[in-house]
Amino acid sequence: MNRNKQLMGAVLIVLGLMCLLSVMLPMGYGLWSDAYLLSADVERPAIDGQLSEQAQEIPIVYALYRKRILSGFDMSTATREMDTSEQANRLRELLEGLKNADVLPQGCWETANEIFRFPSAMAYNQEQDGFQQNTYLGYPEAEALGTGVEVMVQQHEQTELVTACTIAGGVQPQDDADDLLHIYRSYLGMDSLPDWKKLETQEESAAWWSEMGQIYLFCSLQEGRFFIGAFSLPKEELLAADFLPS
Repeated sequence: MNRNKQLMGAVLIVLGLMCLLSVMLPMGYGLWSDAYLLSADVERPAIDGQLSEQAQEIPIVYALYRKRILSGFDMSTATREMDTSEQANRLRELLEGLKNADVLPQGCWETANEIFRFPSAMAYNQEQDGFQQNTYLGYPEAEALGTGVEVMVQQHEQTELVTACTIAGGVQPQDDADDLLHIYRSYLGMDSLPDWKKLETQEESAAWWSEMGQIYLFCSLQEGRFFIGAFSLPKEELLAADFLPS
């Protein structure tokens, strides 16, 4: 009788082990296959519209591309009002950096400093997706709040590079827009992109575009207003519209 009980117990133990193995073996194989796939060098298919590897290695190119994917070209967050004197000092520092890099014409530098001395002003800040935009609106007369002139600088926070700059208010620089764009391209570290193409623009303006980097550079010295900037722009959008910043 005891022998039968021992035999029955052994059979139950064997059956239990078989049940346990039937559960553990598939689970163990699944874990092993997952680990193998994650560690193996698997060729990933290219995503349509993705930046080239060379372009992704340029920090500001990738940052502008990321900004376009996340929230588009413009700064769409709410504006935050700033202290005007602090904003003027901040913008003066950024503009001086552009001037020292030969991106900002001397006449634009002088105009901006005149705007900062106007008797009345308002200042704003926006932050989005790693970029910060600072705007200063100066008014020649304290009561004429509808006729302000503008100084605006957009900066990538990580690299501290200026990705857009506007000075509007009687600017009369004698510089060539195309020459400024070549200097600006070097300032942004984009000279390594080999496929830059010059685009047709209006007089006193210039534009260049790189398909590899999906980058559009634009400079305008029209109607008393200076603008220079860089935008992430895919080919289909370039072909679909006359992309000239207003």
